[in-house]
Amino acid sequence: TVVGFILRSGGVIFFDPLTNAHLPVLHVEPSQEAAWKALAVFATRGDKRVAAALIRSLRSPLPQIYLPAARAAKTLARKGDETMTSALAYRFMMSWSEYIGSQNTADLVESLAEVSALGSQEAVHVIVRFLDTFFGTRACWMTWWHDWLGCPRWLVCPLFVFLQSDKARLQVAGLRALGEVAERGDSRAIRCLRSQSHDPNRAVREQATVGLASLLLGPTDRHGAASGAPRPDAQACENYAVASSA
Repeated sequence: TVVGFILRSGGVIFFDPLTNAHLPVLHVEPSQEAAWKALAVFATRGDKRVAAALIRSLRSPLPQIYLPAARAAKTLARKGDETMTSALAYRFMMSWSEYIGSQNTADLVESLAEVSALGSQEAVHVIVRFLDTFFGTRACWMTWWHDWLGCPRWLVCPLFVFLQSDKARLQVAGLRALGEVAERGDSRAIRCLRSQSHDPNRAVREQATVGLASLLLGPTDRHGAASGAPRPDAQACENYAVASSA
C-alpha cells in the first residue's frame, strides 16, 4: 500500500506505525520522517487509525521511533487536537525518568513549548511543572534526598547528569513559551518567570527577564489595544528590575 511504500528504505521496513512493528536503528531514517509527515495529513482529516498509531509511537522508549512521531503530533496539536497535546505531554514526562539524553529532551520541550504558546493549558501545566521541579524552588526535594542519604546528588537523581549539561537550552525553550502565555495573564506562567529570573545562568535569566518585560509593556503599548487593558504587573516590575541589574 501507499503507507508500506513510504516506510520502505532500500527494501527494508524500518518502522510501520500502523502495526507498531519496528527494527532498532541508530538514527532517525529520512523515510520515517517522510512517513509521518504523510500520515499526519490523514490524521488531520480524522483518520482514527493513524492517530492511534501516533499515540502508540509516542510511548515507545526508542528516540528514533518517538521523535519523528512527536514532530507529527506537534503539527496536529498546533491545530487544536488536545489528544495529541496529551500524548506529547505524556511523552515528555516519560523522558524525565528514562535518561534519554539532553538533546532528545530539548527537542520534546521545544515541541511542547510551541503548543503551549498557542494556548494549550495542559502543555503550560507540564512545562511549569518541569521548570519548577528541576530548576525552580521545588527542586529542593532533590537536596533533601541528597542530605538524607548522604551520597552524591547524581546517584539520587541520574537526570542531573544530562540536565546540568544542557539545562540552559531546556529552560530557555520553556521560558520562551511561558513569556507568550504570561502576556495572556496566566498566573502559573508569571510565577514561573519570576522564580527563573534569579537563575545563575545568564541566558536563562535574560529569557525570563524578556518575559517579565512583556508584562511591563502591556498589550496597549504593543498591540494598540483599547483602554482598559491590563495594567503592568507590579511584582513583575520589581522582578524585572532585579533581573536586569543582576
